[in-house]
Amino acid sequence: MPRTSIGVIRGSLRHYDTVSNWLQRWWEIFLGLPAAEPGQVSRWSWTARLPWPSWLPPVLGWLLLTILVLVVVEVYRRDGRTLGLRQRAVLIALRCAVVSLVLLMLAQVSVSVERTGLPLVVVLIDDSASMGLRDAYSADEDRKFVATLAGSNSATASTDAERLELARRILSRDDGRWLRELQRRYKLRVERFSAEVVPIGDDLVDDEAVRRLIADLERLLPTGDVTRPAEAVRQVLNQTRGTPPAAIVLLTDGIASGGDADRLSAVAPLARERLVPLFVIGIGSDRPTRDVQLAELIVDDVAFVNDPLIFSAKVKSFGLAGQSATVELRERGKERSLARRSIKLPADGQTVTVDLLFTPTQSGDHEFELLVTPPPGDVDRDNNRLSRSVRVREGKLKILLADGLPRWEFRELKNLLEREPTIELHTLLLEADLEFALQDETAKPLQGRFPLTREALSVYDVLLLGDLNPGAFSPGVLEHVREFVREGGGLLLMAGSQHMPLGFRGTPLETLLPVELDAVSVPPSDADLREPFQPRWTEAGRLSTPLFRHLQLDDLAADSESAGGSVSRDVWRSLPGLFWLCDAPRLRAGAIVLLEHPQRRGEKQPLPVIALQRFGAGKVLFHATDELWRWRFRDGERIYSRYWIQALRFLSRTQSLDGARGVEFTADRQTYQRGDSVKLRLQVLDERQLPASGAASVMLERADEPRRSIELSRVANSTNLFSGELRGLSVGRYHAWLSDPSFPGTPPAADFVVEAPQRELLRRQLDRADLEAATRATHGRYFPLHEADRVPAEIPAGQPIPLSAAMIIPLWTRWELLLLFASLLTAEWLCRRRWRLV
Repeated sequence: MPRTSIGVIRGSLRHYDTVSNWLQRWWEIFLGLPAAEPGQVSRWSWTARLPWPSWLPPVLGWLLLTILVLVVVEVYRRDGRTLGLRQRAVLIALRCAVVSLVLLMLAQVSVSVERTGLPLVVVLIDDSASMGLRDAYSADEDRKFVATLAGSNSATASTDAERLELARRILSRDDGRWLRELQRRYKLRVERFSAEVVPIGDDLVDDEAVRRLIADLERLLPTGDVTRPAEAVRQVLNQTRGTPPAAIVLLTDGIASGGDADRLSAVAPLARERLVPLFVIGIGSDRPTRDVQLAELIVDDVAFVNDPLIFSAKVKSFGLAGQSATVELRERGKERSLARRSIKLPADGQTVTVDLLFTPTQSGDHEFELLVTPPPGDVDRDNNRLSRSVRVREGKLKILLADGLPRWEFRELKNLLEREPTIELHTLLLEADLEFALQDETAKPLQGRFPLTREALSVYDVLLLGDLNPGAFSPGVLEHVREFVREGGGLLLMAGSQHMPLGFRGTPLETLLPVELDAVSVPPSDADLREPFQPRWTEAGRLSTPLFRHLQLDDLAADSESAGGSVSRDVWRSLPGLFWLCDAPRLRAGAIVLLEHPQRRGEKQPLPVIALQRFGAGKVLFHATDELWRWRFRDGERIYSRYWIQALRFLSRTQSLDGARGVEFTADRQTYQRGDSVKLRLQVLDERQLPASGAASVMLERADEPRRSIELSRVANSTNLFSGELRGLSVGRYHAWLSDPSFPGTPPAADFVVEAPQRELLRRQLDRADLEAATRATHGRYFPLHEADRVPAEIPAGQPIPLSAAMIIPLWTRWELLLLFASLLTAEWLCRRRWRLV
């Protein structure tokens, strides 16, 4: 044995894992040591000096000890001739034990106890949006394993769970058996990642921590906007720079949506340098994911008997490009097909717009369902159908069109509405000849006089008022118009060069306008209006009202699958330009601009061309131009007619709904990207329906989640308008319905979808090749899904982590050793006396 400068001999005792727990604890109690905390172990060793002077060579010392033992044996052999062999052996053993204790005390024997932590293992769970996908697994082993995780005996259950749900079940099934196997041998840390690493609970050091983690995993959702597995591993390696983990385990599909730099293989050299192996459980199928999605169902929520309804939706597909699918319209709960169309599915991630036409023949509330029947292999049938409620009315819309002179706007609009079978039109020209009122069929009912009472106005659904002379109206008549709108009527005001809107400053009509009249001006009669302009569609115009949505239904926009509606913007550019515009640089609070001037600006925004204002239960549209009639030329005829018909239905919708529920409950859009805010709006048309608490309540529901209550607050300066904003919603389909105020039967509701960012879902199949390359480079291992239970046994032991300096406990000075020394001498003396050697 090599000699040290201080003559210290060190040896190792057995590790804590090789000693039974009770014996280990007994030694700790015996030596007065506190018990090891969860996640800690005790490493024991002993130290002793040589029991002879340091100048004596070790060989000579051991020789002297050997001679001493031989002398003891010889003495008892000689003195104990009269004794038996067993008796002499007992005496020799006692004397050798006494000599050994003396040598132990001379050697100053001590015990060294060092507390160490268990090696660290980090488990990373991918919670990006792609982990919300479902797969059709091709391998029999994977199908059976997924069925086992789902608690089913049938392999057909393989598509019942999302990828993240499979990862969650691997960790949590059998009361967390997978986690407990690791927790017994390692300090276990579980984290989630998408763009960055986020811890899930505390480090797992005992059974209680495992139970808390399982509860935390149940709340985990696939909501990440981007997947960066390389960055996640890099963060873990940097956080554990001083004490690298024994291994890093990833449960992921390996799809790096941020680029090649975020692929797991990109961080493999760093992990290999730190001697940290990567173990990966691949979740998902490496075959192209087949999925068809139905989204953005657009249809009028009010229609008329025998009035054609257009149901428009977008179909998106993955892995099924060029194959055929069938889109079908049904009434919910009935099998009869109302309309059907076959389509060719687009390329991955692209959309195709599908329009179905149906003419209702019965009045009442109808729940229509649009569904797509995809080719075999579709992995998610939950996103193949959408439903919408439509109220079908008897009769026609009753419209009053009034103007001063037969301007082009009046004449073209009158011609359009006269031909529309769902509209009953009454017209009034205040400055026309008497013959017009007597001969024109649309003018005869009014006989040249504007309705003078509230009752006379209430028979109309919408009032269209042009460039009227305010002197022809008494303040009482204008007040009746104001009350007509407040009670749910629709009003459309068309600017003119003489009176509208400036002539109505200071009248009850001023408060209905969405613009501030103090700043309004009209072009002078000699203004140079030779340069046309094409109005620009605003974001609010595209999303907040249905006025322009049906532009996408036209075959002019057959390729309008882009999110921003670029083809629809091309439609605007194809229309004839406008020349005349009433300048309204300042909007009223709450007004919405639907069309705006492309260059000229007001105080805070471009000049409005068409603006919307809600007043009481009704709506007011303001046209800052009187030249929409120009849209009828060239290819704009269909756009012109669609806009006006849709505008009238939009303005009349409040009165159409008033008779049944007395409220209008809407979401500002049907489809949102994750991270967008969802704005809910409630307008109470009947004051008797106002919530007693002063705030409205909405229940929000999503599949596989408990419902939650959302409060809509009253909008400032309004008695019947409530709004609320939802943020941070996860990906999925939502159903919001009004719980307070309550209604008999089906409550008013709004459905919307929150989607993941497109780049996260462009690639959907498991990136197995990259995951295998990363594990090989770090001397780890890739596990297919059905081998997930083998991971705990394959992880290397790792190195314990020192937690504190070693504690030296001298044994040679303990009273127990002295007591043993005295006991041995006493026992030897008693034996010698009994056997008559003294």
